[in-house]
Amino acid sequence: MKKLMLLFVVLLGSQMTFAQLNWGPISEKYDAVFKTAENVGNQTDRVVVQETLSDDQLTSVENTISLRKSSGSVTFKKELDPEMPVEFYKYTLIKPDGKQIPLVEKMLIEKVIEKYEVVLNKLKAGLKEDRKIEAAEVLKILDGL
Repeated sequence: MKKLMLLFVVLLGSQMTFAQLNWGPISEKYDAVFKTAENVGNQTDRVVVQETLSDDQLTSVENTISLRKSSGSVTFKKELDPEMPVEFYKYTLIKPDGKQIPLVEKMLIEKVIEKYEVVLNKLKAGLKEDRKIEAAEVLKILDGL
């Protein structure tokens, strides 16, 4: 019986390690998109990011990226799963009406991350173009002085 329990613990531990390694790239990609969202969010109110840290202030417990549209905000949330013995994150998409959609399939999570990345890069490019236009207008004003 002890051998069976030991085997169970070893198998469970190896599965948890495999799950963590297997989901690692998704977490890293989300973190990269989160950094982009922070940069864009500092320049416009159309992107809002929020990060909640653990009590020791070393680990991120929850990150959210909200894209504001006329119909409301669409939020993509990554939060640490406290029920897992290893570092594992749950992903949720929150619609403008507040409905939460848990994302459990890796392919779906990857699609949402990619879509957020595309939207953020478009916003970033638009902001650069707006700054160029504003700078040109200021230069025209200065030429008239």
